[in-house]
Amino acid sequence: MMGKVNQPAGFFIRFIGYFIDIALFWTALLLFLFFSGLSTKNLPQLIGSSIVAISIFGILGGFIYYFYLAFTTSRFGATVGKMLVGVIVKNEAGNYLTFKQGLFRYIIGYTVSSLLFGLGFLWIIRDPKKQGWHDMVSGSYVTKTSENRWIIGVLALLFLIAFNSFIGVGIIQSVIENPNAKRDVEEIINQVKDTQPQQLYINPSPQFYPNNY
Repeated sequence: MMGKVNQPAGFFIRFIGYFIDIALFWTALLLFLFFSGLSTKNLPQLIGSSIVAISIFGILGGFIYYFYLAFTTSRFGATVGKMLVGVIVKNEAGNYLTFKQGLFRYIIGYTVSSLLFGLGFLWIIRDPKKQGWHDMVSGSYVTKTSENRWIIGVLALLFLIAFNSFIGVGIIQSVIENPNAKRDVEEIINQVKDTQPQQLYINPSPQFYPNNY
């Protein structure tokens, strides 16, 4: 079992680690929304909180995510997802990537691997060194630090999916049951109804019809 440690990590185990990091990012977003008090805000405040969340995690989210990937890889040799599945990223000299190398790997390298419907990621399956295109352009190698850690990774991913689903349902329910927002929506509906022109009923008069002879 120990003989497989330090061997190149395959596609499946890296795939699990990648989606753990994605799930963690969504956990942060959902927790932000959950604790932002959506159940007590009126409709304008609710819209404002949604705009803030979209701005932070939509516009700045990419920068935060890539900073997280590069920082953890340069500091610990792996992201949280990779740590859980037991793999590590190193350069050709066997050292951790620098922060700049990490940014290049994840921003430029991932973009290259995403070309042709993600063929660069699938290249890991056939490459003898288990390198994707992003590994090749950045000079990085992903190896195992322990064996059979993929089981822990799968369990962690399933837990995150279940947890995020639970939080997501709670957010939706809190918004639906929000009395302030519900009252504002009802007022808007009533105002729209009041502004609609009343349907006029015209009683046809006999003078509009010519006499039949």
